[in-house]
Amino acid sequence: MRRGCEILKNKHPQKLFLQGFGPPLLQKRFADVVHRPQKHLHKKYINFLAHVVEKKDKGKSVQDIPIIRDYPEVFLDDLQGIPPVRQVEFRIDLVPGANPIAKSPYRLAPSKLQEFASQIQELSDKGFIHPSHAP
Repeated sequence: MRRGCEILKNKHPQKLFLQGFGPPLLQKRFADVVHRPQKHLHKKYINFLAHVVEKKDKGKSVQDIPIIRDYPEVFLDDLQGIPPVRQVEFRIDLVPGANPIAKSPYRLAPSKLQEFASQIQELSDKGFIHPSHAP
């Protein structure tokens, strides 16, 4: 949390930045002066005027994100912003009538498959490997 405070002390403007919550003594003194200025005026303390301003981030625009700018057809047209207020699902438009790819993941030629199976059997017989019992 960052707070910016304009301070007029002896007619010389100064700027005070409090990072985080600050020391408790400073926090108490600052809050006391801001919330009860009349008390300090009557006791003839050295007074100052404080105006607390919170800096707000402008945030990122949707167009600032390169992936969204380069591939707008994947994201919704009414994307709320970054981060989205609600969960947004992306879409991929499929070609009409196209079938899913049905291909076995480790397709080998029959000769390579036979050689591979014989090597596995040989290693199993020697005790270097054993069948997995994992679920």
